[in-house]
Amino acid sequence: MAGMAQNEEEAARSEQPELSEAEAREQAAGLKAEGNALFVAKDFDGAARKYTDALKVIKAATGAGDTVLYANRAAAYMGDKRWIPACRDGILSAEMDPANWKAYWRQGVSLMKMVPKRFRTKNAIEAFEKCLTCESLPDKNRSEVQVELRKAQALYQRQEEETPMPENCTLQ
Repeated sequence: MAGMAQNEEEAARSEQPELSEAEAREQAAGLKAEGNALFVAKDFDGAARKYTDALKVIKAATGAGDTVLYANRAAAYMGDKRWIPACRDGILSAEMDPANWKAYWRQGVSLMKMVPKRFRTKNAIEAFEKCLTCESLPDKNRSEVQVELRKAQALYQRQEEETPMPENCTLQ
């Protein structure tokens, strides 16, 4: 199965002419602009597809993704309430640029929108805390991040209190 996917990927690469990095970035910028226009028009699925196309172009030329494209695609997925891929793209964006507050914000919000689980809430708290440490976080957004962090912390506290001690577990 893995071999089949690899062959399809190689075939797709061979169909596309190789671009220089500059040409790839120019083409990706055009696709990103199209994605941005679709996002503004609330066509979140179309925007996500354009950001994906732009990421493919960049990856083919450089071997790496792009923090802004991942963050933008996360926002598009959030618009469609696709929390898991939005969270994943937030993580990828933050890995590429740890100073990208939007990456942490989108990760935290997505985690809080998923089915509540303690590990997700804990990860959301960590994402919001990292968001608050980003120098690029605008002052106008800081209070909103703090509010969401407090909500996540309160939820985590409730989750901890509601978790029963296992029956056969004793402290020594």
